[in-house]
Amino acid sequence: AMALVDEDTSARYRYVYDSRFDALISLASLCVDNDDAAHGLVYARQAIDLAPTSPRAYVTAASAESELGAYEQAAELLKDALRFDAEPASYTYTYYRLAYALWRSGDPLAGLACYQRAVANPRLRDMAQEEMDALMREHGMTEPLDDGRAADALDQAGVVIAPDDELLTLAARALV
Repeated sequence: AMALVDEDTSARYRYVYDSRFDALISLASLCVDNDDAAHGLVYARQAIDLAPTSPRAYVTAASAESELGAYEQAAELLKDALRFDAEPASYTYTYYRLAYALWRSGDPLAGLACYQRAVANPRLRDMAQEEMDALMREHGMTEPLDDGRAADALDQAGVVIAPDDELLTLAARALV
């Protein structure tokens, strides 16, 4: 794993056993799926500690937080996931999850902007559109946000536009 967030600037990489990380994610998901989100969150946080640049760890922790009704905490975790995600299928899914968390935590404009980014994923399009329509009905909106308003709503909520320029620059430097 790349040490993008390591306090020790001389540490560029930290070896992480895939099997340990996968086990933690699997245990977290198993707990959440079996109505034990509190324990699932413990495993997901261990996965974040082990691989702090893995979007999957943050998304898994956010799932547990959402199950616990902690939508603000889930939103913060999903925002963190977007900082490290450069894969379109993955970050559009994260936007989809973030949209709901923001909507439920009281920021429907940012939620709408996230849904608008999620519909780019053909596998999520129908679900995201359905939920986006429900959000708009609930808040008396008749039109989606234009690109400028969507970008402003995301910026005000502290949501990066994935893939983040800093991440892409770092990845380009690593390839050289």
